[in-house]
Amino acid sequence: RSALRAIEGVADGITDAVESGAGRLVIGAIPTMSPYLLPRVISRLRADYPDCELVVHEDLTERLLERLDDASIDIALLSPPIDHPRIEVEHLGSERLLVVAPEDDGSLPAAEVTLSQLRAFPRISLSEIHCLGTQIESFCTRRDLTRQVACHATQLDTVFELVRLGLGVSLVPAMALRGRRRDGLKYFRLRRESPRRAIGVATKAGRSRSLLADRAAAILESEVRDLGGA
Repeated sequence: RSALRAIEGVADGITDAVESGAGRLVIGAIPTMSPYLLPRVISRLRADYPDCELVVHEDLTERLLERLDDASIDIALLSPPIDHPRIEVEHLGSERLLVVAPEDDGSLPAAEVTLSQLRAFPRISLSEIHCLGTQIESFCTRRDLTRQVACHATQLDTVFELVRLGLGVSLVPAMALRGRRRDGLKYFRLRRESPRRAIGVATKAGRSRSLLADRAAAILESEVRDLGGA
């Protein structure tokens, strides 16, 4: 009877800990999403479960997939499609990619630009070490926006500053505009064929998600939904 009571006590303690959100969650994210989504997710998760322990790994897609595969991270925020036999991706939504240009350039209209208008400008590109850089470069190549590349930057912040200095225009994700100072910059949609970036949360196939991981994924989905009309 004593042993059974002890076992029941342990089980009750585990249940209480799970329901209270106590535990550890390791989240991975690609650098072109992490600073724009994860702070909001972490803040809301900590408000819901103040006793939880959160660890964030910011890395490129390939290394995040390796970490998921060896179970050193629980979930990862990245951009589908993902081709990996042991990784599952839940599609959360997508966001629009916008054209950013120097504010003092008066040659562009107020709301939208066309591909032919963009071809007249030098282009500042995000490095293709990022999946976003690869996606943007593929879009530009298919639409003959390949000439006059002014610079390949590895950070989105560098892209914004080079545009602010008047060195060219660029395509940037809508989430990167959240809370950013816009003096010196203006933003446009591409007319008719504005590109979008898919957003998903990945886990290892066959591995069940914890309560914390499920809640983090739900918060991410809510944040991505807010980007839908950007």
